[in-house]
Amino acid sequence: MVAAPTSGSETLRAPDKEWHQTTGDKIEVFYLPSYSPEMNPDELLIVDLKKGITAAAPALYKIALTITAVDTLHSIQEQPQRVEIHFKHKDA
Repeated sequence: MVAAPTSGSETLRAPDKEWHQTTGDKIEVFYLPSYSPEMNPDELLIVDLKKGITAAAPALYKIALTITAVDTLHSIQEQPQRVEIHFKHKDA
């Protein structure tokens, strides 16, 4: 399986077309939109993380920000239903 980004149309560049013609019977190509954060559970998790970080007191030092981020991720990790929501999003 190969995930190929598209730029508005589902077409391959010439070198990719040649490669696909020689391997097409072995590999299936899936076309992905060029950028669709709403379809990516990782992006939804990052939004959740940013909300948690910005809800905390402002970090004055890098280590404080790191601790807040890790604590937020641990909090999210301990709530499987919260993570599951990202994968059940209508566009994901």
